[in-house]
Amino acid sequence: MTLSGHHKALQSIDIDRFGNRMISGGLDYILKIWDFPGMNRKLNSMREYKPFEGHPINALSFDPDGKNFLCCTTNN
Repeated sequence: MTLSGHHKALQSIDIDRFGNRMISGGLDYILKIWDFPGMNRKLNSMREYKPFEGHPINALSFDPDGKNFLCCTTNN
């Protein structure tokens, strides 16, 4: 399966330890949350954010329980 939705290269992805959700982000300044159990046939992301306008996302990481995540952009 192919998940599409970003318009530029990805810098980082992470999957929670249960394999239910994935976060992705990159050079298009967009962070997407993917919910695998809740996906429909269109395979769209569940949510989309621009954490800091005009700054690429460099790193993403779920916490151990998968409820929260850390997003690092190129902003100081």
